[in-house]
Amino acid sequence: MAKGTLSDDHPQFVGSAWSHALKSADVIILAGAWLNWILHFGKSPWFRPDVKIIQIEIDPLEINNNVKSEVVLNGDAKMIF
Repeated sequence: MAKGTLSDDHPQFVGSAWSHALKSADVIILAGAWLNWILHFGKSPWFRPDVKIIQIEIDPLEINNNVKSEVVLNGDAKMIF
């Protein structure tokens, strides 16, 4: 959820509206997180059916879990970013 990435007063900070942000996003960068029960496995109603996922994942066994990613970057997120 990128906590600490943007300050609370930044115009793009979604804060408590994160569920709305997920529902309306057309592209999501998934880094250091899994699409598990907390994120409704990447499916509707929390995600648009046509959402594109860019997945940054160090563990190859976690790639494309629950939802197929459009782009997969396999490696350490810090190095990739």
